[in-house]
Amino acid sequence: MVNLNQLLEITQLSQMIKNPILVVDDNEETLAVVCEVLNRAGYDTLSSTNGHEAWTKFETNHLSLLITDLELPDTTGADLTRRIRTIDSSLPTIIMSANRSLDVRLEAMEAGAYTFIPKPLHLPQFVQFVNKAINSSTSALFQPRRENMNRSQSLLLKWTRIIRFRR
Repeated sequence: MVNLNQLLEITQLSQMIKNPILVVDDNEETLAVVCEVLNRAGYDTLSSTNGHEAWTKFETNHLSLLITDLELPDTTGADLTRRIRTIDSSLPTIIMSANRSLDVRLEAMEAGAYTFIPKPLHLPQFVQFVNKAINSSTSALFQPRRENMNRSQSLLLKWTRIIRFRR
């Protein structure tokens, strides 16, 4: 028999999966391709070409994931992630960039991104990362909060994601 708390968690889980993914990139061709790939994978998407527009869409929609380019005309993807995480710390974020330097990867992870993906995107792998990011945030409903980790555990988790992606 399902108790009330389990029913609430299941409802939150199914609602999160139905929520759209916000994709932010100032390159309209990249934006169109990413949205099309995600739509074909069964996700609803919202798109934005700058940080201000993305913030407005964040404020007016319940999102399941934020995917943002690092360099935007009016801000950075890292700054956008930090700002959004002050309101919703459970929203997973994927930051992507053509700059593959370690400093950029660290900046993304320090901002709270779930992972960093270099451009050009390898689309099948990209969709796998999207699935993992959404699953990680939905499974968090059933697990202890990441805030309960100590700093070294949190950094180890972030480095593991960076290393896995480099392989």
